[in-house]
Amino acid sequence: MFPNGPWASVHLPAETDAAHLVPQALAASRWPATTNFTILKTRRVRIVCKGTESVVPDPNYTAVLIETHSGQKIVLLQFNITDWLSRVYDVHDLPVEQS
Repeated sequence: MFPNGPWASVHLPAETDAAHLVPQALAASRWPATTNFTILKTRRVRIVCKGTESVVPDPNYTAVLIETHSGQKIVLLQFNITDWLSRVYDVHDLPVEQS
């Protein structure tokens, strides 16, 4: 489970690429009607939240930035033993750090 909320399972093999994972993650999210998208960037990220180090066994994820008809979204993916965990974030909903 992602530290800040629920996730959806995507039942595909570990070697599945982002182009095949993203549509499944979108279908399981609050944006299920989003079928037309462009992958802008894919990268590995490490997310460690203070206080969750012992609860989250693997802080490594794949982040996919996509462009949709309703704006940019980030699809966060992590393979977990038998399936993929996914969470979709609207870029405009993410907090912006103030310096």
